[in-house]
Amino acid sequence: MKTPSRLLIACALPLALSLCFAVSAASAPADEAGAAQIKALYQQGHEAIGEGDWSEADQRFAELERRLHGGAGADAALYWRAYALAQAGRAAQSQELVKRLRSEHPNSRWIAEAERLQRRPAGAAAAVAGGESDQDRLETLIEQPADKSLPQLVQLLRDAKTPQAKRRVLFVLSQIDDPRAMAQIAAAAEGGDPALSAQAVHLLGVSGAETQLRQIYSKTGDAKLKQRALQALGVAGATDALADAARNSSDTQLRHGAVQGLGVSGGVDALTQIAAGDADLSTRREAIKALGVAGGQKQLLELYPKLSAVPELRAEALSALRVAGGDQGLLTLYKNAKTPEEKQALLRTLKGTEN
Repeated sequence: MKTPSRLLIACALPLALSLCFAVSAASAPADEAGAAQIKALYQQGHEAIGEGDWSEADQRFAELERRLHGGAGADAALYWRAYALAQAGRAAQSQELVKRLRSEHPNSRWIAEAERLQRRPAGAAAAVAGGESDQDRLETLIEQPADKSLPQLVQLLRDAKTPQAKRRVLFVLSQIDDPRAMAQIAAAAEGGDPALSAQAVHLLGVSGAETQLRQIYSKTGDAKLKQRALQALGVAGATDALADAARNSSDTQLRHGAVQGLGVSGGVDALTQIAAGDADLSTRREAIKALGVAGGQKQLLELYPKLSAVPELRAEALSALRVAGGDQGLLTLYKNAKTPEEKQALLRTLKGTEN
């Protein structure tokens, strides 16, 4: 079976995605650096959840909540704080956050999730959600050897009548370290149900199924599925595959998707090469943004003086440094700036103001 950290990520991922979409669609700050910081906090919070670092997760989501100022997505940040504290055994603090969620966001769909959270034992990640008639059977199958559980899971997947039931079976399949299980999830990813396909691709990413994701990316003609595969390759840490797509895809949007995946996977070396290389301007810009998300402070500081001939990229490098938490590096650049214009640009970045 898979490690607990992977199980926790897989449980959290479908719900976490809605926070990401809410932030990007409705509540991101006007400046791009602020929006990128929010996305980075979201990513860091869920990485901490995946690693079982509950204190760090609480801190990341607390900062995310603060930056959202009670707007869209703040309710989800509150929920994930409560989730992290509950897993850490800090039930009283978790319950206080749930009370705040009910009070400050009375119409939030996260209230139902919070109520389910409070009914769980501390530390339980709720491997399979639901309570339908197949629940006990699934919980039994997840603990059985693959040779015994796989045929039954395949049959359950075929017999499932609702999307929810299919998603539960896919989740259990994702917890089995066996190529046959990954093949079943990959088949669902390439199937005709868009919602189930999206879920399957994300599960492949969490499961580290790089081979299957590469195959999906190369075979499909569906641009949305290709983008999902790139995102999942980022979750899987497939740096080489993403770097190849970023350098060689003829489609601008796919190049950008691959670069963003490198930011998720922490592929700072590949991102630095793309940012400093001969790629088109928009791809280089995306690579610089992704370096900020990946925490590439050192690489951005080394890259900055090499971008003097391209002011747009140089400005992007400053914004990315801010996202990466490189305030000390920005101060050093400010002290060493050669012109008043450069000092002003650095000062604006340090203050977080727009041009």
